[in-house]
Amino acid sequence: MAASDHVNPDQHMNHGHIKQSVTHKGVRQMLGSLVDNDVKFLLSTKSKHHELKIIGNGIVTLSQSPSDHHAIKNMQGDIQRSIRRDLNPEWKFPK
Repeated sequence: MAASDHVNPDQHMNHGHIKQSVTHKGVRQMLGSLVDNDVKFLLSTKSKHHELKIIGNGIVTLSQSPSDHHAIKNMQGDIQRSIRRDLNPEWKFPK
């Protein structure tokens, strides 16, 4: 059983929650695009990382302050792989 199986599917992040929780503009925009495309998730902050808990899926760890745009692309790839593996093999990260 995945850790996110214990998450209430009625509780998930929206743009307001993201704005309060995330200081890095690129990470905020990336998570906002998930919200805009109906991906339900929770975000918790630990030390220098965010834990992204996708509803019905596992946990993806994200840096709070990625070094460059390549780090954002790598985060998107991690999220996409996680969703494709467990939820939808055809899912692509929204633009």
